[in-house]
Amino acid sequence: MAKLGADVIITQRHKRNFLQMGGALPNSRTLYSGQDAQYLAIKGQTEHDNGAITPIYVPDEKVPGAYRLVNRSRVAPGLSTATLVLHENHGSLPFQMFRQNCKFTVYEHTGVCKDISDFNQGWSDYVKIYSGALVTDKAGGDRSAWDSDAAIEDSLSITMENTYAVGGLNFGNKAVVQVTLEVKDILYGTQIRCGDCGVPNNGTNFIYAVQDGTGSAGAKPLVIYSVNGGVTWSTISVATAAAAELIAAIDIVGDKLVLLSPAGGTAASALYYSQLNAITGVPSSTFTKVNLPSAPTANAITDMYVANASQVFFCGKGGYLFVSNDITGDVTVLDAGSATSSDLARITGNDNVIVACGAAATVVKSYTRGATWQITTTNPGAAVGSAIAALDQWRFWYGDASGGVYYTLDGGETWTAKAVGGVPPTAIYDILFATDEVGYVAYLETSLRLAVTINGGWSWTNTSQNNPRVQGWPTIGAAAPARLAVPAVAADPTVSANNLAVAGLGTTTDGVIFLGTALVR
Repeated sequence: MAKLGADVIITQRHKRNFLQMGGALPNSRTLYSGQDAQYLAIKGQTEHDNGAITPIYVPDEKVPGAYRLVNRSRVAPGLSTATLVLHENHGSLPFQMFRQNCKFTVYEHTGVCKDISDFNQGWSDYVKIYSGALVTDKAGGDRSAWDSDAAIEDSLSITMENTYAVGGLNFGNKAVVQVTLEVKDILYGTQIRCGDCGVPNNGTNFIYAVQDGTGSAGAKPLVIYSVNGGVTWSTISVATAAAAELIAAIDIVGDKLVLLSPAGGTAASALYYSQLNAITGVPSSTFTKVNLPSAPTANAITDMYVANASQVFFCGKGGYLFVSNDITGDVTVLDAGSATSSDLARITGNDNVIVACGAAATVVKSYTRGATWQITTTNPGAAVGSAIAALDQWRFWYGDASGGVYYTLDGGETWTAKAVGGVPPTAIYDILFATDEVGYVAYLETSLRLAVTINGGWSWTNTSQNNPRVQGWPTIGAAAPARLAVPAVAADPTVSANNLAVAGLGTTTDGVIFLGTALVR
């Protein structure tokens, strides 16, 4: 129990603010309140978890004149609003005097016992992010007076795209008994519900990973899963796969758990799918094999991106791109290497935008959900592409097998290199953004490292530093490629931004699963 008079609860003196003009962009620096920007404070903030809620009644079956509640009608929630109050410093023209047509983001850092002016290291409790703020009205307040000398305050009424908090991710090594070989991929399940139609799940309870048979001639791929947020783990062997078969990716397509095998145990690539229990999240022990078009054998499929339950995209060697409208048997060639003949290793997307990367720093993109493809105007560097993330049609992040990280804000017309590690990485394994602000890079230094950003990539910190964002990062030996996953909870970015799963290879042939989550109470 805390001692009487101790500093137990957060007060306003624990808060400091930063401003990022243009929103969360890797080329827009964060401005510290009172030094890089005017003194500013957030006041009167309002968030809406739900829209208006109204009752739906029917006449009571037994009591005349009485009514019985049978449901409640809910409308979409409104956007978060607040008032941004600014002082005016001597010697400069306050930026708020200009018409604010473009969005910006405000960061509210909370902490004690640190230099809170340090954006990455100075907070200790959490950072609240007021993302994509737009100004609706400005009020100058009382500009002058007869006999008082109060500070001039300018009040900006702002409306945000999102408002959420990020805390420290506390990591733990999970499924240590079940994991014996390299874990190739991991993801969170998508069954989000409140408990009124099955097991409660905020998007973090169901976790699925796949371990391939590398290193043991008698081993078959193994699905390792948890349906209680990583507390306990179970396994299912993929009996229809070949011994020592390599698995490249795991994902969920509708109500099916799907594994991608580039070689398929033979010359052609293959999928293995299992029916998920809609209530419990447990996969079926039966995996059905679907042979994929090899087109020809040299063009093995290497990665997949699930756009929705009826559209899955694949990339392959030789620049081949594929699509499935029915994962149980319908996979067709979209582009037979016309955009590029380079081998493609990773594919991802966002809404109508799909991007893939691979050999010779090649990046191909589609703005038509795969109907047409084109290579980006310039290449990011020259090394083999090993990681790709797409935030929208203009903003891509790219990592390569030589440790380079690049971003583009113009759809690949130009690329800019970005340093993410204190010591330059030797290989980039994965890049993932949970929100516009929150991003991760898994990379190799002398061991597996994680770089993190909470301001859209303007500044990064990593697990080799004293880091309030990543705590308890396990120490392991040299690691092979790792994959990252976050819960896909669009309605609540706080969930997506405060949970991270990491899968890969640890020391020698043993695999690893790390789960990081913020303390909530």
